[in-house]
Amino acid sequence: MIQHYHGTITVSAENANFGNNYGTLNQVSDRFAGNQQRPEPIDQPNLIRHLRPIPDASHTRDRKTSPPNSACFPGTRTDVIRRIVSWADSTLLWNTHVLWLYGFVGCGKSAIALAIAIKFEQRNRLVASFFFFRSTGDRSKMTKFATTLACQLAAAIPEAAPFIEKAVKVEPGLLESSLVAQLRRLVYEPFKAAARRGRLVKTALLKGPFLIVIDGLDECDDRQDVRAFIDDMLEFFRKNPLLPLRFLITSRVEQHIQGHLKNGQVRLENLINHCSRDDIDTFMRTCFEAEKKRNPIINAYIQKHGEWPTKKDKDQLVDHIGGSFIFASALFRPRYPLRKNALSVPGSPSFFQHHINFCITL
Repeated sequence: MIQHYHGTITVSAENANFGNNYGTLNQVSDRFAGNQQRPEPIDQPNLIRHLRPIPDASHTRDRKTSPPNSACFPGTRTDVIRRIVSWADSTLLWNTHVLWLYGFVGCGKSAIALAIAIKFEQRNRLVASFFFFRSTGDRSKMTKFATTLACQLAAAIPEAAPFIEKAVKVEPGLLESSLVAQLRRLVYEPFKAAARRGRLVKTALLKGPFLIVIDGLDECDDRQDVRAFIDDMLEFFRKNPLLPLRFLITSRVEQHIQGHLKNGQVRLENLINHCSRDDIDTFMRTCFEAEKKRNPIINAYIQKHGEWPTKKDKDQLVDHIGGSFIFASALFRPRYPLRKNALSVPGSPSFFQHHINFCITL
């Protein structure tokens, strides 16, 4: 979200507390207490230079050049998205601060994380998003995780920016310190301090808590830091149970993640339980229909031979795919060698039929 980091931010200074649904927030820690008068305007570009965030880690990145390049197909994944939104909108008194969405590779975790991030950005309740991806330098490590979240927090919630800047100024070694220390000083405590101010109080009371989206946590190579992040995050929420902030985390099931997230503080959602056959059927039917409209060879084939693909073949293929959108989309990016004949060229019915048969037999 670097493209949004511009200009000078002036921060209001109203104090308030959360009503019956959220309780009264604990007093902010001593490092942020001090004078509650209106803070000085923040030089946002200077803050970015200090924090040096990753420019392509959020949901706003160019997904073609910064994978994963995945998004929910229109009309699909509506059930699981509805469940996550319901959790994120619910009162803190009756739900957890953290939701872990897990599942096998290719089942759509990143696409759902993207959809949720966009939805909550539109609602002005997205604090930050971070999409890990293996073998991509900083995005496969925890080195700049905290500073990247902090920059997005400062842009999304200007009231937090003075507290982030103050932490950097009063603790010169902070940016070289542990991940846990950086997350505490640059993300959790600035948000907590900002949450005591009028605008955020009103938003949280009327609309619901704010959200941070973390996708592909299993793609991070720094396993020890991943465990430290999870444990410290849960400890922070234990001490601040009424703070209007939530985390959506997605990953595959790996021991260093599962062993720390499977507890009573975390809501668990297994995506395999939400991989609807109807979603795959919708995707396949739409793609086949688009191919029929686009491709004159297929149109000629249908006019001569009738329905293509047959309902039996399509249903068998949908059943075989079993919820994997990567598998489904691979059908429309054929790369398998075929015999060279008049119809076995990309885009021809026999090309797709060969591909269908190949996928069914996998």
